Amino acid sequence: MRTIEQQYYGDDHRWFIGTVSSTADPLQLGRVQVRIIGVHSPRMEDIPSRKLPWANVLTPSTEGGISGIGKMPQMKEGAKVVGFFFDGKQSQQPFVLGSFHSIEDPSPQQLAVLTGRTDISLAEKTTEASLFGATPAEKAFNFFNALRFTPEQTCGIIGNLVAESGPSLNPATESQGEYGVARWGTTETAGNRFSNLKFFAGQRGLDYESLNTQLQFIAYELRTYPVFGLGILYGTTTINEATVAFQDKYLKRSGNRDAQRLGFASEMYERFAT
Repeated sequence: MRTIEQQYYGDDHRWFIGTVSSTADPLQLGRVQVRIIGVHSPRMEDIPSRKLPWANVLTPSTEGGISGIGKMPQMKEGAKVVGFFFDGKQSQQPFVLGSFHSIEDPSPQQLAVLTGRTDISLAEKTTEASLFGATPAEKAFNFFNALRFTPEQTCGIIGNLVAESGPSLNPATESQGEYGVARWGTTETAGNRFSNLKFFAGQRGLDYESLNTQLQFIAYELRTYPVFGLGILYGTTTINEATVAFQDKYLKRSGNRDAQRLGFASEMYERFAT
């Protein structure tokens, strides 16, 4: 039998990090539901968000701390948070200490730009509804343009993706052991980036075969790993430079100077940026 010291004093103390899944606290206490890494499956079908436990959130010492006095916590869906479990190893009573900055996913503000809406929920990030445009190429253009890539840089990216997966930017593309809109490799020598895509999607409850998810993954890899050349891409000023930078650094196809990629990129620029 566990003693009160083991359960609450800290002998079985357990930290966690996770992602806020819902802020719709029925008690209106500022609580949040958190999908905790290592505790809750990232797959929505395994554990729906509605079944996650409610976590209290720490308020600043400048607030009253009792009902009716002071401000309520203002956590947002999608926030990355850190906390601990009151009940230690049982891990059923989470408590959130705060959030930390994370740049791998488009922010709510960026999603609003993509869709023209301000009410995008975390759940909608799992669907194509959070991409704005009449065609896959236009959706991709709006996505990267909203992330502050220039039109030239954006079209350089899309021209490469068209060369990899066709004009429809088919996220189910499969060729020579490579998969997805950017044809990520599956071998260890290629970094097994397709497995990384599936892990990225699983952590967020997304469909790895959707265009939305795969575009988010490209943005995540660019921002997280300097080896994929975000700095070089940001330094480009022409369509040609951007196309070559994305081809060489992100796609790792520096041995293939394909004029067709430049043609696709120029076509995207004429369609969407002029």
